[in-house]
Amino acid sequence: MQTGAAIVLDPATRAMLLIAVHAEEKFDWSKFDRNAIGVAHGRALPRFQAVLESMGAEPTYFVDYPFATQAESREPVAAAGRAHLGTHLHPWVSPPHDEAMEVRNSYPGNLPAALEAAKLCRLTAAIEQGFGRRPRAYIAGRYGIGPNTVAILRDQDYDLDLSLSPTFDYSADGGPDFSDLDNTPRRAATTSDILHLPHTSGYIGTLCQGGAAAIRDRAEPAAARLPHQRSVGKPRRDPPSAALTRGLFAGADARVDHSAARGGPGHVRILAAFAVDHGRGNPLRA
Repeated sequence: MQTGAAIVLDPATRAMLLIAVHAEEKFDWSKFDRNAIGVAHGRALPRFQAVLESMGAEPTYFVDYPFATQAESREPVAAAGRAHLGTHLHPWVSPPHDEAMEVRNSYPGNLPAALEAAKLCRLTAAIEQGFGRRPRAYIAGRYGIGPNTVAILRDQDYDLDLSLSPTFDYSADGGPDFSDLDNTPRRAATTSDILHLPHTSGYIGTLCQGGAAAIRDRAEPAAARLPHQRSVGKPRRDPPSAALTRGLFAGADARVDHSAARGGPGHVRILAAFAVDHGRGNPLRA
């Protein structure tokens, strides 16, 4: 997929961690059901929020339509103290329901531009009505960003997108292929108004240094005979290390609370969350 130029990172920039919580309904991943909108698990959010606040962390709740429109889930998010708000579009449970119920359409970027825009508009309005503030950060459901998504985000006053999922390939059922993408933040290809901040992920296993190219070669006899084949090039999303996250927000006015950082020399665990200002301000402080 087309993305813009990577942002050049200053190696001296301090490491930061962003806690993005996908606040969504409970459903069966093996099928997509418009009626699967249960959010009873939202009642557990106050305990989760308390744990994060005890570590000085500030999560961002990326809320989808069922979570935004039902009191059982909306009220715990609204009551969260040190937290931010974003948008998470699951098209199969977000009106208007004008698309066929099929796996390909579970990626919002595969929808016709007008329908993708309409769903995001309705969801944004529901979040603004339910929480009293307008979100400006976005994650596409199933990381399903598409050719029209950036323009739609720009038109609806978003400026931060977290939909890129480096090293993962969802193309088998019609989704985007991020296998050649790295964790570097970048401006959108068509507008400087949108910042893409990828989820941090990488490879583990024998061929981890080879990345996507090594994984594509797995079928070769030599690769097949390697030990520990099950871990050869397995994509994995772990909490990012300081080395991976250093400089994520270069060029931004980034502030990090390191009061919760622990560990001795050479071993740093970042437990804090961060406010980041860029462009027109901090999109996480909706």
